[in-house]
Amino acid sequence: MTLTELSSLISGTSRPQLAMSIIFAIADRHDAGDDMVEKEAVCDLITGGEEVKVSLRSNVTKTVAELPDVITARYQDKEGNFHDQRSGRLKAFYELKPKILTALGR
Repeated sequence: MTLTELSSLISGTSRPQLAMSIIFAIADRHDAGDDMVEKEAVCDLITGGEEVKVSLRSNVTKTVAELPDVITARYQDKEGNFHDQRSGRLKAFYELKPKILTALGR
């Protein structure tokens, strides 16, 4: 994927600035060695450590859902197993698709 194609996908979301912030937050954590990043950590990175509002959590979830070609969402149960489908009270984790990491030079 090219950066122009990525830009087009970001522009096609309902919250392009948030989409870009999510992608960059996950990329930063990837650079630090974390392939999968918990939704709360993404929210903390976006806010710079300030209190995370419920609306941001909801908007992150919605924005990630608009980027299936960019971000993979996985859900962790209490035993630490990951699932592709959300059910019940599972923690959301996000990772960038390999083609996005390549486009970003990672």
